[in-house]
Amino acid sequence: MGTPIDHLPLPLTNESIIALIESISLPKPLSSSSAKVTAEYHSIYMLSLPTGDHKNLVLKVSGPHIPKIKTENEAAIMSCVSQNTTIPIPNVIAYDSSTSNPLNHEYIILSRSPGETLGDIYHTLCKEKSRQHPRANPYNPPSTSCPLLDFYQRPNVQRKQIPDIEKYFPGENFSTLNIWGPFPTLEAFIIALEENAEELDKVKLKPTHKDLHSANILYSRSSGKITAILDWVFSGIVPFTRWNPTNAFLAVPPFHDAEMLVEKRRLQERLVQEEV
Repeated sequence: MGTPIDHLPLPLTNESIIALIESISLPKPLSSSSAKVTAEYHSIYMLSLPTGDHKNLVLKVSGPHIPKIKTENEAAIMSCVSQNTTIPIPNVIAYDSSTSNPLNHEYIILSRSPGETLGDIYHTLCKEKSRQHPRANPYNPPSTSCPLLDFYQRPNVQRKQIPDIEKYFPGENFSTLNIWGPFPTLEAFIIALEENAEELDKVKLKPTHKDLHSANILYSRSSGKITAILDWVFSGIVPFTRWNPTNAFLAVPPFHDAEMLVEKRRLQERLVQEEV
């Protein structure tokens, strides 16, 4: 099967971007350009507007991999984090989890935060500066909406995404191929909850980013501070033991390089020592 990056949207035309921006009552962009970074589930465009509160914006255009809930999850989590914590993140300007818009794709528009991607400049910073990494779970908002939790946090086999379903499983769809939990019926699920209630009550649920590597952190050399945490697409409320499921926390690109894996472990061990 293909990788997510194989199914990214084709490059957008300036006309379609202008039509989108004007459809949400923002002024016509002065310029738009593709970002240098490449993401697996969305294409990224940098927009400059002539006037208004948000002159510099980031447009993330989703592929068809995981319809609706990925876009809705990112918007919901970012809004909650912004309202309930002091973590620096971009503002959500607009989003659409449908394809009924001038782009014919799901999208989210964010304010553009200052700073450089920490992963790009990490090797030029002194070792002491690495202490500016955020904590593993530095916030605890009282509540949040997390649509993606229903999809990714249930026990499951490998998730099937729309492009591969259409190619390899004709006649099936997103819902029929993705198993939504290990229980055959709702009644069976309720019985399991009752039988394991005592143990389940001991597991704390926490909000977490789940992909907090250095390429998702913006850093200002002049201030020596983190200016934004990016890419909340797969964040959610999870059992605390699952706060770092992909072991991405504090990873430094190139992510699979042996030397960088050693550096990631060093940073993680240092954080544990500081927490004690």
